[in-house]
Amino acid sequence: MPERPPPPSARLPDAPMRIENPPVPEGINAPDRHRPLRDFFVQGTLALGVFALCLLVLSAVAGLLAPRLPFSWEHRAAASFWQHAPASPEEAALNELAARVAHAMALPPDMPVTIHYWPACEINAAASLGGHIVVLGGILRRMQSEDELAALLAHEIAHVQHRDVARGVLRGIAAALLLAGVDSVSPVFSGATSLATLSFSREQERQADAAAARATAALYGHTGGAIALFSRLREIPGAQAQGLELARSHPDFPRRLQTVRTQSRQLARPETGPLTPLPAALRTLREAENNCRPDDLEWE
Repeated sequence: MPERPPPPSARLPDAPMRIENPPVPEGINAPDRHRPLRDFFVQGTLALGVFALCLLVLSAVAGLLAPRLPFSWEHRAAASFWQHAPASPEEAALNELAARVAHAMALPPDMPVTIHYWPACEINAAASLGGHIVVLGGILRRMQSEDELAALLAHEIAHVQHRDVARGVLRGIAAALLLAGVDSVSPVFSGATSLATLSFSREQERQADAAAARATAALYGHTGGAIALFSRLREIPGAQAQGLELARSHPDFPRRLQTVRTQSRQLARPETGPLTPLPAALRTLREAENNCRPDDLEWE
């Protein structure tokens, strides 16, 4: 059978070539002027969010770890910075009262506290690592009774007992390590660090105030010393800081007084009662001429 020839290939008829120049879409070569700003905002928000999340996680870990560390470690770490023996009659009187307060607070025997008196003008008292508490002359001269001073010492001893100082140190170390990789820390990141730990310190202060009320109730049968302490501090010029309470680590004085009154009701103890005079060494200091004029209240 003969082979069939292949079909002829289809071919379009020749046509003249047409060259067109369509218009370029508008804005194809013009960059979006707002995009860099949007990208910066998005990246900055993500970075801030990651930073805040890491800081909160590290703070939470530090808060859980601090109470589990032996207090002896904290005490040894601070030993080189302090002298243990009272160096003045004021320190001896303060440490004697602090021992009574610590006993009323059921402070563990392996958690010793030492009071250091500094004859400075500032109105301040603060707890430090290892159970060391500093009481400055400015606030000591304001005390009118042993009850008030006991409430002040109980507040600071509570920070030691609750391991608040160790928590703060560990959180500070965690924040420093987190910021170590940042070349320049902006105020935004610094503010985030403060806000991340603000709620912890405010709650710690509330718990310390409650502990002060319980200690004065146990020692004197009423909470009048704690109420007198916060009422007196409220009257000091500069004590009522201006601005929103959220920006302050300490609760305001009406709330602190309310904390004491709540403890009084729970313990079924009166809010008033006879006040015990200050120890002789501290009465002499209280009655001495004071040329200091502190402008601000700074009490931790």
